[in-house]
Amino acid sequence: MGTLVFSEGIIAFLGTKKILLVMSIQLQVKSKYDDYILVVIETDAASYAFRFMCFDDLEQVVIHVTMSLKKVFPDSSPGTLLKNSPPNLYERIRQVTDSLEEMLQSSPGPCGGFSETYAALCDYNGFAFREEIQDVALSVAALSFNLWFTKLSCKDFRLNQEISEQLLYMLSKSVTLEELVLENSGLKADFAQRMAQALSNHPDSVLHTINLAGNQLEDRGIVAFSRHVEKNPKGLQSLSLARTMLSAKGFDPDMVTLVLSIGRSKSIRHVSLGKNFNIKSKEGLLDVLHRIVQLIQEDDCPLQSLSVAESRLKLGTNVLLSALGSNTSLVTLDISGNAMGDTGAKMLAKALQINTKLRTVVWDRNNTTAHGLLEVAQALERNYTLKSMPLPMSDVAQAYRSSPERTEEAVHKLQSCLTRNQLRRTLPTQTFRLQQGILTTSSEQMVNEICLSVQKHVDILSASCSAREVEADILCAEEAIRNANLSISILPLLYEVGNTPYQNGKLQHKLECLTEEASQTCGREIQAIMQAVLDTAHSLCPAVVQKSGVRDQLVNAMSERIYLQDHLNLSTVLDQMVTDVFSKLNEIKLSVTAAVADCIVDAVLGDLTVAQCKLCHPMEPCVPLGAKAGVVTSSEQLVAKFCFLGFWLQLVFGFG
Repeated sequence: MGTLVFSEGIIAFLGTKKILLVMSIQLQVKSKYDDYILVVIETDAASYAFRFMCFDDLEQVVIHVTMSLKKVFPDSSPGTLLKNSPPNLYERIRQVTDSLEEMLQSSPGPCGGFSETYAALCDYNGFAFREEIQDVALSVAALSFNLWFTKLSCKDFRLNQEISEQLLYMLSKSVTLEELVLENSGLKADFAQRMAQALSNHPDSVLHTINLAGNQLEDRGIVAFSRHVEKNPKGLQSLSLARTMLSAKGFDPDMVTLVLSIGRSKSIRHVSLGKNFNIKSKEGLLDVLHRIVQLIQEDDCPLQSLSVAESRLKLGTNVLLSALGSNTSLVTLDISGNAMGDTGAKMLAKALQINTKLRTVVWDRNNTTAHGLLEVAQALERNYTLKSMPLPMSDVAQAYRSSPERTEEAVHKLQSCLTRNQLRRTLPTQTFRLQQGILTTSSEQMVNEICLSVQKHVDILSASCSAREVEADILCAEEAIRNANLSISILPLLYEVGNTPYQNGKLQHKLECLTEEASQTCGREIQAIMQAVLDTAHSLCPAVVQKSGVRDQLVNAMSERIYLQDHLNLSTVLDQMVTDVFSKLNEIKLSVTAAVADCIVDAVLGDLTVAQCKLCHPMEPCVPLGAKAGVVTSSEQLVAKFCFLGFWLQLVFGFG
């Protein structure tokens, strides 16, 4: 006699009695006779007796029970069901259940078997099952056992107590849920406390994004989450607690605690705290803002995105903006809805001229006039790293009423600078400096300083009695100065040439021909694919395809899909290819221009160094700056480089 025990309590799987299918099942081999085996299945509601002619039949029952359980509860593991049985039967059943679990886990079905679980829960609780969700609580309960869904989102839908309980249970069990959004769902502080506790007691949770914005979590809820963030330093990556109704009494200590916890986390990348700063105490507000500044200024700060939107910080916004100049972590900043005015816009403009880390800034609804908009736009002209700044439409509309021309100018500059930054690819540092004009300016300054120094020595020696002895050196120095001035006059031309968009009509025509040829080739391939699919369909389902009108329907359906693919994807890919080619040529053009500029400056500095050395020490051999001993850069070499430059400009860019 053996006992087959299946699940000592499915309540352990479901966690709540209300949605139980059965409390327990026992499959017991009561007795074995010569011609049959008697097995009794006992549940909390009833008992069922079965007669099996052999152990093979019993094995099929075990297989059926295992498969049924896995369909309803995909996350369950029935394991070894048969106990106190003969060794050979025990081993057979174990192998069968193991292989079934592996097979079902690799092919769980649509949405990981969610429909089967939901249908079973509806059946047990007396609801008629329909394909559309009828009971939210049961659907959340079904998610507790699901291994397919990774995100749950609920916005502007008030959750009742029953749904909240199922959510908490799901959070305590799920090993696949990664993102949870419960925005403006009517949740209270006790839910936040229990949620933080459930997550803290669930080490296998993979939840990395939590959005509880718009819920009245109050001080207790914020404190609970602060503790959770601090105790789980490696899991949470994104946290939104905007509009969670902190009281004025608890704002300072609780918000400071939260900010400190975020700093200790070392895993949180995105934080949203907006609309939690409406307090009367300026000292408390400034204290919290300075804590945030300290956080983002830390060398190992993990924070990449910060939102304090709709917080009405006013001049308090300047505390955050003043820290952006030295910021090396934040990539995205949302300061919209803070009424910072033109003073804040000026601070933002200063930060953008220095900051090279920010990629996105959102700053609408700040009472910014045309003057403030223009200041930010002018700052963007010097910023080549910001990629996205949504147009502050509310402020632009208000500014346009009083100053339409300046507002239009600001908007145009904002959009053109952002377009430039979005199209700009990563260039070598030296090439990028040339693109900004920095390279030519610094080179001109360096050459001018040495020219002044050499000219000073020439004037001194020319007025001395020994001028004849160094006449040759003076002439050499004067020639070096003339060549240096000539080279400096060429550098702005190089700057202009390097930044002129590359244009070549012949290349453009060839690329267009190539794209047309590629398009035609793809068209032929698509036709071949269509024909192959039709032939396959005809060979597999000849009776259906040969029916009147069916073939035409198939052709029309495929043609419609192909039209969308061809015109929405293929043409875009081909056009992008042409754009990429010219972008790459522009990069090469800038890089080569920078190399030529370097070559000229090196030659000029070499000759000036030699001349200065001879004037200072007439009897000693001179080695130009950066040259090897015994190698002197001569004026003839400089002239040769100028000739090469002229030839190169004419050949590549069409300059005479």
